[in-house]
Amino acid sequence: MNLTSNVTELDGVASATSEKLRRLGIKTVKDLLLHIPRSYRDHSKLDSTNTMQPGMVTLKGRLENVRSRRSRRGQFIVEAAFVDDDGRVGLVWFNQPYLAQQLKRYSDVYISGELIVKDRIQLINPEVEPTDVDQAFTAQIVPQYPLTKGLSNKKLYRLVDQALECVEEFDDYLPLRILEQYELMTYQQMLSQLHRPQSQQSLAQAKHRWGFDELFELMLAARSNAKELSEHNAPKVATDVPRIKEFLSSLSFTLTDDQKRSLWQILQDLQSGQPMNRLLQGDVGSGKTVVAAAAADHMMEEGHQVAVIAPTEVVAHQHHQSLQKMLPDFKSVLLTSSVTKAAKRRRKNMLARGEAQLAVGTHALLQPDVEFDSLGLLVIDEQHRFGVNQRQRLVKDNDTLPHVLSMSATPIPRTLALTVYADLMISSIRELPPGRKPVETKVYGPSKRQFVYDQISEQIDNGHQVYVVCPLISESDKLGVTSVEKEHQRIRDYFKSSATAPLHGGLKSDEKQQVIDDFTSGKTDILVATTVVEVGVDVGNATVMLIEGAERFGLSQLHQLRGRVGRSDVQSYCYALTSSRSQSSKPRLQAFADTTSGFELAEYDMEHRGSGQLWGTAQSGQFSFQHARLADTRLVETVQAVVTAVLSDEPLRKDPSIKRIIDNGLKLVHRN
Repeated sequence: MNLTSNVTELDGVASATSEKLRRLGIKTVKDLLLHIPRSYRDHSKLDSTNTMQPGMVTLKGRLENVRSRRSRRGQFIVEAAFVDDDGRVGLVWFNQPYLAQQLKRYSDVYISGELIVKDRIQLINPEVEPTDVDQAFTAQIVPQYPLTKGLSNKKLYRLVDQALECVEEFDDYLPLRILEQYELMTYQQMLSQLHRPQSQQSLAQAKHRWGFDELFELMLAARSNAKELSEHNAPKVATDVPRIKEFLSSLSFTLTDDQKRSLWQILQDLQSGQPMNRLLQGDVGSGKTVVAAAAADHMMEEGHQVAVIAPTEVVAHQHHQSLQKMLPDFKSVLLTSSVTKAAKRRRKNMLARGEAQLAVGTHALLQPDVEFDSLGLLVIDEQHRFGVNQRQRLVKDNDTLPHVLSMSATPIPRTLALTVYADLMISSIRELPPGRKPVETKVYGPSKRQFVYDQISEQIDNGHQVYVVCPLISESDKLGVTSVEKEHQRIRDYFKSSATAPLHGGLKSDEKQQVIDDFTSGKTDILVATTVVEVGVDVGNATVMLIEGAERFGLSQLHQLRGRVGRSDVQSYCYALTSSRSQSSKPRLQAFADTTSGFELAEYDMEHRGSGQLWGTAQSGQFSFQHARLADTRLVETVQAVVTAVLSDEPLRKDPSIKRIIDNGLKLVHRN
């Protein structure tokens, strides 16, 4: 067996288990070893029956009076008494009939579980292991793995046990001298300790190394990108102030000061002759697209083409429609996967010959057969990173690269920007257009559903429209079909006189577009959707956003969903309904209700959760740190020092592993 072996070679992996592992992205032994625990239970500290406190405890002693019975409801119950030198405590297990005979064979044991103090003091469903074997689930730090339905933590633990025989086959991409100089574990040691930590100290060191890797590849890619960009040219477009004023005067509104400042910064970049790499960030509805349109107008007026890449077909269609209105003097084409082959061929030819100046589309625009006559500006919506290699694929002359303007409705905390975005200049729009009213936000538990429905009815009676957004309810329903259809049925049953429609990833492109068109035109009163509406669906008449299962969403994702309403001068409302009474998400949801500023929420998220998961599903894959925390200054300083050392060491910089990180940009080193 080796790292490339299929998991079916492991003992205990038949076809059913193999399918469950596949749902977790695990096909090989290597995949299994890179399936890192999400948390840990520390059972390594021994208690005694006279010092134990409510909560998780670990005890060493013996079992007495093991017996089994059925409850009045037919539930199978196993009971026992645990005894040590200081006293005794009751143990109880539910629906595990095989345990009685097994426990009677044990003499001295370790038990680990939760001590409950209610009508009586007892441990419910504790783990039990004899003291004369190697402990796996008691008396040590026990990893808790990400799971899927039908696959238990114990099962995964035992499979990983077998896979750990291959851990030494991993290569470390950093030389031993750097690991020793910066006191980093080897890659092999890190994986061993993440799966089987010997102590809290060794686990902390392993997390430090994993966090180092997560940040290292980002910083290395960013610094390399910045260095390589400085070695290229880009179209040099002088700022034509009269032309800019003419464009702005054609708009039906006046730019805010932040919009004007951001546009000026972009124009300065365009006339520098160096490839622009700028991020334009601002809340949903702050007017980023208008600023990008002004820059596009400027570029196309000088004879260059502009490409706009959107995250989804829905957003691509909306960008195309709005840009056509703002830039009527230029020929534009739409390129998405749903466009027919004949239309695609015709539109690609128009771009290659320079007959079309503006291209709007999804990542279909990045296909090798899409050529531009003279691409001067690339606008990327909701994706912060775009490497040199990706730019070079889009142009004929690789010495002259297009300028890149990225747009994001997820504000980046300053700490994150300074640390990770070494290659990006950042422009921020903090002001909302005049006349906009803050969205009134309320967080309620499940008991308030009737009240929320009453508020929705009132808005519909006043001629307004409503979004209802559902979380994914299972890992297997990645398209959101089940959750949306169940919720749509409930909404339709209650709001019988209203026109409702479902929108989810299981619909075909033309079906999605029809649903959106009906909602945009006012034919549909209530749109029940997954987070496909997080970006792109823009309906000024929609005044209510109801978010179901709000505790399942990230803070920035909640904020982006709220940004779908409040896009006119009419008062709008956001109701975040939780599906449980759990208190764990209460502070985060309260922060969401207390401020409508995306910048403040990003800082809150950064402060309370570190830098991981700042982005919602529209940007998933941007950052998904498990252990890297930008608040950990020691980690950040170590990574910065190692990046500097690597980039100044020519042989090391050309090492295949390091080169792959630089070339691939955001593909985490752990997954390659």
